[in-house]
Amino acid sequence: MFYNLTVRATVEQIKKAANAGMLEALLALMKASDTGLVQGSLEALDRLLLIGCAEDEMDNTFAHGFKELGGDDTLAELASHANIEIHRTAERLFDDYFSEETEEGTEQSY
Repeated sequence: MFYNLTVRATVEQIKKAANAGMLEALLALMKASDTGLVQGSLEALDRLLLIGCAEDEMDNTFAHGFKELGGDDTLAELASHANIEIHRTAERLFDDYFSEETEEGTEQSY
């Protein structure tokens, strides 16, 4: 459901959904025991973070909000998941959006 929203909705609709609890819901789904739900939530988060970068690469409000909820810690935990697809996706998202330093060696603003 969230993935479909990130694909079909306008940026304004996605912002409203994020402000209405979408980040919290994605985070909760990432903690589910069903690997399909976890992978789906990671894919939705990936789209959401891409949209946030397109809006403002230096201050991705979706990444910032997700980190405030402790989502970066959840991604770090999922990076050691037994399911290889979950492992790879979580590791990539963490590295791309929540690592301490960018490739240029400066700290990210999230």
